[in-house]
Amino acid sequence: FNINRDGEPEFITVKANPIIIIEGLFTLHFEEIAPLIDLKLFVDAPIWLMMKRRIERDEVERGYGDLQATMNRYERHVIPAFKEFVDPCKDDSDLIIPNHYDFSTGLSVITSHLKSLL
Repeated sequence: FNINRDGEPEFITVKANPIIIIEGLFTLHFEEIAPLIDLKLFVDAPIWLMMKRRIERDEVERGYGDLQATMNRYERHVIPAFKEFVDPCKDDSDLIIPNHYDFSTGLSVITSHLKSLL
């Protein structure tokens, strides 16, 4: 799903496999999906770093040049939604992976675990 794309969201058919990875901000929020997940991961970062990344993404990838508008959207919409819907899922996660600066250790742990399942 891409928020900037016009039209209807695409549906993807997933065939049965030993490992299926589901990714998304609200994945663990939905009560219909969360119980079906064997290993729930939460990738975490401090609010200030999420905001920094958002500003960089909006400027570089999306071409939004208005810093004040980006900060306003972030403070008025993104953070409240994050606190209400996403952050509470951290408590129900099996593993919280810090994504502050270097994600390599967390990725190594996940990769090792997945390889052990195959």
